[in-house]
Amino acid sequence: MEQDSSDESLVSQAQQGSDDAFRELVSRHKNYVFAVIGRQLNNREVAEELAQDTFVRAYRALSKFRGDSSFRTWLTRIALNTTRSYFSSRRAVMEQANVPLEDEHIKEVGQSDHDPVIAKELVALFRGCFRKLKSDLREVVSLCGFEEQSYEEVALSLAIPVGTVRSRLNRARLMLKECVKRGGEL
Repeated sequence: MEQDSSDESLVSQAQQGSDDAFRELVSRHKNYVFAVIGRQLNNREVAEELAQDTFVRAYRALSKFRGDSSFRTWLTRIALNTTRSYFSSRRAVMEQANVPLEDEHIKEVGQSDHDPVIAKELVALFRGCFRKLKSDLREVVSLCGFEEQSYEEVALSLAIPVGTVRSRLNRARLMLKECVKRGGEL
């Protein structure tokens, strides 16, 4: 498979039955999909499983891809839908109940921010707060903040207006700030 083939070209080849073309698409986008899912879960094994599910779903739906958006944007939608399905599943509820609360012994924010132990605890506190956000807010933070996508790209991925992206991001930032101040209470 040519390294310089565009995603559009590879999608077209995959739609015509080329498994090599689809494997190349997976290879190009697997780290991105894993990152989008993994940041929402904080569980590597489940993130790997959901990333694999994302590509299985994409493969099955490839004939329906019309090219209205980029392949990456379409794949992002599938990854987010896969993650939403997981969060609404009974399995997710059971796994969340078994996650130890790492944040219970976190010191007050602002106490010696230069101490690496405190910094690690603050990261754990932030992650706990991030996991408590509703999925629509988590998705926007993940795509805008962690993946550094533009508001326009996120709007396309989530099929929402740019203004909604901005308002969700602002709401999520305020909620995260308040949650961290309160020591993990949302």
